[in-house]
Amino acid sequence: MKESNFADNKLLSYIVGFLFENKPSFEEKIIIYSLLKAQNILMLSKYYKNSYFLIGFYLANNAFLHQLTHKLPINRAAPPIKWINPNTKMCIDGFLRSGGTYFAYYFRYFNPDHHLAHHTHSLQQIKKSHSKEIPLIITIRHPLDCLSSLVCYDKRLSIQVALHTYIYFYQGLLKLPPTIYFDLVDHKDTPWLLIQKINEHYGTSFAAPILSAKELAEFLATIPIEIPSPSILSSPIPNEDKRREKEVIKKELPHYKSYNEAVKLYEQLRTRKI
Repeated sequence: MKESNFADNKLLSYIVGFLFENKPSFEEKIIIYSLLKAQNILMLSKYYKNSYFLIGFYLANNAFLHQLTHKLPINRAAPPIKWINPNTKMCIDGFLRSGGTYFAYYFRYFNPDHHLAHHTHSLQQIKKSHSKEIPLIITIRHPLDCLSSLVCYDKRLSIQVALHTYIYFYQGLLKLPPTIYFDLVDHKDTPWLLIQKINEHYGTSFAAPILSAKELAEFLATIPIEIPSPSILSSPIPNEDKRREKEVIKKELPHYKSYNEAVKLYEQLRTRKI
């Protein structure tokens, strides 16, 4: 579980300044401590996590909200370098926890001089890639694996919210033209095949070296655990701790009514041809 980082918190900065400048009484210190404690509890709560997650999701994926807020000076999960710009040569994107980190690292590792737009988890980014005819790969993943990984990453996120956003995103993908899809089930050990497919379809010449099992293992070892939450459960690379946690969540997922709809949408995308 992620903990709130008070070092970057404006409220804390204000309170620390107040303490040093005004030397509050004991009663005032108690009030300040109580406010900080309440804020910490709120930020660690499921209500805060799910609300924050849904707001960020719709800002990235709803066309109206995205257009309205994209140029505003607000903090986003995906920094500007990850969005499409005039220098972008390739776009790799999709729903969260769908193998995007693995595939993006492979592309960047062997094509360091090409700007890659990635990890915005935004339908609007994918739509823009289509309109500008930028080579595009969309990462897809079965909801059982994708959502168990997502909820495992931060257990404050409810399965119901995870399913809702997955379905919204996949319904949006089906409204867009078909493209090249990366599914871990098919290409976990052969990511170069999709780059070769991109080169054939778009007439590009991206590097796509074929790796032996040993070379692939060495490459995987270069992918870091996400920062700022250096937890083994947040790692994009499979590990035993994640597997155990995900198995528990996988047993719960099929009991939700919308799960079958999520599976159908995934299967529809898998059968699409470019």
